[in-house]
Amino acid sequence: MTCQDSAGFARTFRTVPVVLEAYDSQGTKEVKEDLTRGILQQALEEAGRLNLAVIARHQAVRELAVVVNNGRTERVMSEESRGLGVQVFTPEGYSGFASTDNPSTEMARELAGKAAQLAELSRQFGGEKNQAVFTAPYAVVQPESPQTYPFDHLGIEELERLVQAENRYVLEKFAGISVQTSYRQIEETWHIVRTGGSEASFVMPRSVLAHSLTARSPDGKCVTTRSAYGGADLGILLERSKLEEGRARCGKMAQLALDLLTAPRAAGGHYKLVIDYALAKGLAHEAFGHAVETDGVKTSVLGEGGKLKLGLEVADPQVSIVDGPLPGDWAYQPVSANAVPRQSVRIVDKGKLAAGLGDLFSAELAGARLSGAGRAESYAHIPLPRMTNIRIETENPVPLAKAWYEVSPAELYRVLLEHGLAEEQEEVYYLAGYKGGQVNTQHGDFVFNCSAVYKLGANPVLCQPGIFAGKTLSALKAIMAGIGPMVTDALGTCGKWGQGVPSSGGSHAFLVLRADPDITLGGE
Repeated sequence: MTCQDSAGFARTFRTVPVVLEAYDSQGTKEVKEDLTRGILQQALEEAGRLNLAVIARHQAVRELAVVVNNGRTERVMSEESRGLGVQVFTPEGYSGFASTDNPSTEMARELAGKAAQLAELSRQFGGEKNQAVFTAPYAVVQPESPQTYPFDHLGIEELERLVQAENRYVLEKFAGISVQTSYRQIEETWHIVRTGGSEASFVMPRSVLAHSLTARSPDGKCVTTRSAYGGADLGILLERSKLEEGRARCGKMAQLALDLLTAPRAAGGHYKLVIDYALAKGLAHEAFGHAVETDGVKTSVLGEGGKLKLGLEVADPQVSIVDGPLPGDWAYQPVSANAVPRQSVRIVDKGKLAAGLGDLFSAELAGARLSGAGRAESYAHIPLPRMTNIRIETENPVPLAKAWYEVSPAELYRVLLEHGLAEEQEEVYYLAGYKGGQVNTQHGDFVFNCSAVYKLGANPVLCQPGIFAGKTLSALKAIMAGIGPMVTDALGTCGKWGQGVPSSGGSHAFLVLRADPDITLGGE
């Protein structure tokens, strides 16, 4: 087919047969002569007949969930869904989008027609134009799934038994704790085609075992903590090493809930701080990562005149920030929803802003390179530039002699003293856990909640959860050192423009921040 763009240049596009791969119940690939091929082919052909470019996305989702509360099963759920989204582009760059949760070959043609009508309305009303789809790089990608265990490796009754066992383990080990245990397993299979022959077929598997842990005192005081351990599949329940780590981490949070019943509040102020990897992920993701997503650069503290301020000094020279997919991770996505391979991006390199998170339609406008950052919650959403796994790295981190979750506050304090990161008479506070917060990317301010605060010393004092607040760039420039290996499994769901996608990240087990007037510990 031939399209005419607004500059009068002819562009030629190929409409090619679509051969896509899916995963069978054993997790191996096989070519399937099913409706998916025909559906996507029809969307391509109809858009071609209308002299339009198209990106067509088919998504199939399978999900299992089991919830056990204090020994009793509350919920068992199994569901499947699929849908089709069709996004078309006129030669001038006007776009229209339509979707359905009942895809068929007939519906694919109908959606292309409806999307074309919306694109025409956009033209009539002076909507935004973008021709990036016409110069998008050609790609055919079909990465392997990181699953070890196929989605339906266990029956639902056996899965329920395993979740009940984990719930019972906590009840028997920690007197005075109420616990709700949930296991959730999701498998998203995406098939995406783009005018010109580009094609992507990939699987996004993820699982999480989570515990909500509640302690109550005789006088009615109540404290709840949370532990979550994720992976790609059932391995977090079936593999001994993963199961033992999950139990150890859960036990740490259960004991914290009990100890917080009698903990005092910390004194607010400006101190040297140690934050754990979960709070570091919150800093990297909420306070910094969103500011470099290229669709928001016009209102970002890291932008100027609609362009990223590349080369700007944003952190201590030993600090780098990286975003990119990690196989087996909760937020793993190897290909963008625009059929562009996802790249790992060194956003900050040795303290300087080096790159943004650029999707097909906003990277060039923001002065950034295309990194395949476009993600969509589902087939029914337009992709936006988003993070996957974002982490803060430091040069020459201090080693730990044991796993991070086995390090006590007293041991952490000794590490600080031994490596010259704190003085014996210095006030130092350790902030653990991330419980959400608020960020203003236009001004670079953040306010985060943590799960616990410890006043460090020879005999550390546990305090009630506090507020970690300040200026984003001040916090990054205050990082003195990383302690321990990289830990990148701080899990969450990132919301943006009404879409929620899985997110994760972290840092070294602990980061040390020097005292700064722009960084505050909120307390009494």
